[in-house]
Amino acid sequence: MNIAIIAHSYLPDVGGSQETIRGLAKEFSKQAHEVIILVLTPGPGGEFKNATENHFFRFKAFEVIEGIDVHRLRVPFLGVPRIGIKGLIDTLRLLVFLPGVLIKSAKIIKDNKIQIINVHYAGINAFCTWLLSYPLSLKYIVTLQGFNVQVLPFLKGLRGFIIRFVFKSILQRASFVTACSEYLLNDAKERVPQIRNKSCVIPNGIDLDEFKHNGRSLIDYPYILCLGRLHAPFKGFDIALLALKDILDSGLDINLVLAGDGPDSAEYKKLAESLSIEKNVHFFGLANRVEAVYFIKNCQFFVMPSRVEPLGIVNLEAMACSKAVIASRVGGIPEVVEHGVNGLLVEPADVKVLARAIKRLLVDKDLRVKLGRNGRRMLEAGEFSWQRLSRRYLKLYREFL
Repeated sequence: MNIAIIAHSYLPDVGGSQETIRGLAKEFSKQAHEVIILVLTPGPGGEFKNATENHFFRFKAFEVIEGIDVHRLRVPFLGVPRIGIKGLIDTLRLLVFLPGVLIKSAKIIKDNKIQIINVHYAGINAFCTWLLSYPLSLKYIVTLQGFNVQVLPFLKGLRGFIIRFVFKSILQRASFVTACSEYLLNDAKERVPQIRNKSCVIPNGIDLDEFKHNGRSLIDYPYILCLGRLHAPFKGFDIALLALKDILDSGLDINLVLAGDGPDSAEYKKLAESLSIEKNVHFFGLANRVEAVYFIKNCQFFVMPSRVEPLGIVNLEAMACSKAVIASRVGGIPEVVEHGVNGLLVEPADVKVLARAIKRLLVDKDLRVKLGRNGRRMLEAGEFSWQRLSRRYLKLYREFL
């Protein structure tokens, strides 16, 4: 089978959707399927900005990553119309550059004799696939990953109306829709009722082999870990900083590592200074895959105080390292973190409750070992293995060929 995964971002960019694409592509290839990754990404000239972090990577139109062909095309128009002169410029860029992107995309699809397309994340990549599906009679499956759905209620005015219309049109035309959690799929069904009979949940997965090695510690003192995008409206690491203040004031001594970057990095640092806890907070910045594993393997336990979260693949990564998880009871998190079994669930944005949960695991080593062990056992059962998940995707692909 010839498969194209059309992404909005891919390695070396990091994130849950990138890891999902990586895991599936590697597994499809192992099973002797031909797979390519086509990345349709907004970006300027020779470099493009990481879609989620404040870093730049060299733009490569084609490269082979872990044995998989990766094609990249720059899309200068995001489909988010602005007002006035800026809006006029956006429209002109759309008219001038988008046809070329579509023609190049069509050539890549035809040259590789693609039979089925799986769009991961309903962004500009899905918009282009939707347009291409008409002249090329393409069948495509959309996989929803989170932010693309969760941001819809916050879009107002004309831009909100247009984006919601396009989102609905993309999903209506799709042969099938998958989502990484029940929470996310139910949200999408409410917005696009037409997908109720052509959708299902396929969670994101984990490769346990990546977490076998012990890994050297990058920090030489005991710490708890937050890992992800530093973006207050979603991840809520400011709540972790406020909880740390409470913990230190109670007399317990612990350090917090924040591994990640993002638009609120500077604000978090200012918050730590204003709370006089900066000596107990280590801002590592963007962690690559190896560094992230090292951080998880050597932390006391993992903390994910999200305000919004479709699933949280980092929770699975922490469990793969036999680490207890403290996470917010929001979104798809309760679908993988069971309170008192493999982690502790807390109400989102509640500093006192989060502080109490952290204190509980700090003083109760037996509990955090038990929770970590149970999390690892859950993953060893195979429900989140790429082998199993890839078979579910392949079954879907065959149904629509």
